[in-house]
Amino acid sequence: MPWFLTNSTYPLTDDWADSNLNDPKVLETVTFLRDLIHVHEVSPSVEGTDNNQLFAAGKLAMGGWGRWPIPGFRDAGFSDYDIQYWPRKTAATSIHGIGGWGVAPQSENKALAWELVKVMTDAQVNTDTVNGGVSIPAMRSAAETPEFLSAPPNAKIYYESLNDSKPVPSPANFSEFESIFMRHLGEIFSDSTSPEEGLAAAHDELTAAMAKLKEQ
Repeated sequence: MPWFLTNSTYPLTDDWADSNLNDPKVLETVTFLRDLIHVHEVSPSVEGTDNNQLFAAGKLAMGGWGRWPIPGFRDAGFSDYDIQYWPRKTAATSIHGIGGWGVAPQSENKALAWELVKVMTDAQVNTDTVNGGVSIPAMRSAAETPEFLSAPPNAKIYYESLNDSKPVPSPANFSEFESIFMRHLGEIFSDSTSPEEGLAAAHDELTAAMAKLKEQ
């Protein structure tokens, strides 16, 4: 998703109601990514590639991740790395996702579940999450602790990137949207179809899916 954002576009419209896969900037972005693999040959194939391991083994110069690979890097004794803002073309916008705790309607003890939610979202748990090294904490105070900033050297960028970011597109039919989007991208990146044909097919399929969602 950051590649689309840094080219000032996105797979969905701003209101997440319709497909935006017919935007020429989307085609430009996907063509660029496909060419990194099959024309310039500087990127490994997307399918079946464990970029985390390749990076830690010195077989990959750079990659795009959140904070989740850090525990694996640490366990492997790999510390010779740092992070930087995403390469940009027309914008510096990054992407963010949000995790949360909820109470299911089917819960047989909603009051107790709510007490657990309050515990799991307090400051101490945010700090403990930092020590686990997997995600970026919701609280800025936790992201400014020495533990969070200890590795990598530019760790402050994780939280600072929120200053110019957009959320992962999450329409009510997210699973269907993701399936359509990733399936067609996979065909393009594997060189089974051209970016033009793949995106045209994806746009038609996604347009129909979003129209169906509006009827519900």
